[in-house]
Amino acid sequence: MAEVTSGPSSGGPHAVGHDGIGLECPVTCLGVWTVGDLLALLVEARRVSGLSAVPVDVGFGTHRHEGGQLSRACPLACLQLSTKVRNALRNDRDCTAKTVGDLLDLLWSHDLHEVRLMGARGVNEVHAALLAEGFSVPRRV
Repeated sequence: MAEVTSGPSSGGPHAVGHDGIGLECPVTCLGVWTVGDLLALLVEARRVSGLSAVPVDVGFGTHRHEGGQLSRACPLACLQLSTKVRNALRNDRDCTAKTVGDLLDLLWSHDLHEVRLMGARGVNEVHAALLAEGFSVPRRV
């Protein structure tokens, strides 16, 4: 990989959105500074690509997404969550989340922290998964 020693502050060729962005460029040329920026970029790339409806195995038959987008009505299986997070949601007696909308409601109400065995990492994973799918999520989780 080429070493990039110049940047916008040194008058070099690498700046956000410059012409000729290539594999040798640092990610900052894409305007990516944080994980949130990266997720936003990926969400926009997915939207612009016009991905068709993707079937997702939810255990009983196949669930289809209209226009390739998840909705609040989608089952939790549509989100790419780790086994640990899925098990925490499934096994907590007080957790009634069955859909993406239920999970969003738990996140916004800050009740997701109360799910047994979820932990801060699990809450952050849910936050990132929902953000990556284009849902509006609270800034602080």
